[in-house]
Amino acid sequence: MSFTTPTFIANLSDPILKVDLTNAYSANGVITQANLAVLFPKLATEVGNGTLSASQVEDLKNNRKQYQCS
Repeated sequence: MSFTTPTFIANLSDPILKVDLTNAYSANGVITQANLAVLFPKLATEVGNGTLSASQVEDLKNNRKQYQCS
């Protein structure tokens, strides 16, 4: 199965973020807890050790309204 990439991922300009967030989705387009358990620690580590670049942070900030829950 495949899924349509959500707009907030498609609009990211950073290729690493795009891959990481795409990988958080299962083949049917659902974000799984197991995949988030891999993604969040990776992002937290990058923030903690300063390897999450300013452009990556800005990319996430610019797209945040598209992935906020209501």
